[in-house]
Amino acid sequence: MIRIENLFLPDAKTGTSILRDISCIFEPGKITFLIGKSGAGKTSLLRCMALLRSDYQGRILADDVDIRMLSSLQRAQTIGFVFQQFNLFPQLTAVENCIEPLRTVLKLLEQQACKRAQELFEMLGIADLSDRYPARLSGGQQQRVAIARALCFNPEFLLLDEPTSALDPENTSILGDQLRLLAAQGKTVVVASQDMSFVESYADSTLVMGNGLVKVEKQ
Repeated sequence: MIRIENLFLPDAKTGTSILRDISCIFEPGKITFLIGKSGAGKTSLLRCMALLRSDYQGRILADDVDIRMLSSLQRAQTIGFVFQQFNLFPQLTAVENCIEPLRTVLKLLEQQACKRAQELFEMLGIADLSDRYPARLSGGQQQRVAIARALCFNPEFLLLDEPTSALDPENTSILGDQLRLLAAQGKTVVVASQDMSFVESYADSTLVMGNGLVKVEKQ
């Protein structure tokens, strides 16, 4: 479970609040969507939860542990983040994008890292794409590689920022089914999205954001 308590996030340039006094809970085994207009604070909230922004006030607790107290390795094993633009390394093949973090961060042997990456590729239905470079992958394929990379450390919490922005309806449906599978495994899944069809199809709960506030919580 992720618990957020009285979260404020300032704009680094103006000092005004991007997020204002946000308190909410994200439960395991559920897909929770953050919705709202562009600029509502959805991505900023996700980035705080992933500690990509650490200049916030308040507390973010992952299973009652303040995420600021986690080491870099502990954070990688606790929280996985999938960027809107995927951020795959173009010089590495799809599978190497997963193997490299496992070798660098967890210090796994190459054989162990390959085994873990291939298991994830099998689970996500992209085993046949292992040796392709990102430039030769479609948006949906890159999305699944990015999810595989985020899952390499088997994090308890998976955060996704606008994951359907580059996907067609078929790949959107595939993504939704994969998120349901991950939630069924007990993971806490949090998704920022403006794709209301996707939200309506896959949300277990929804937080409506606006002007840096959580305006409405829907179950």
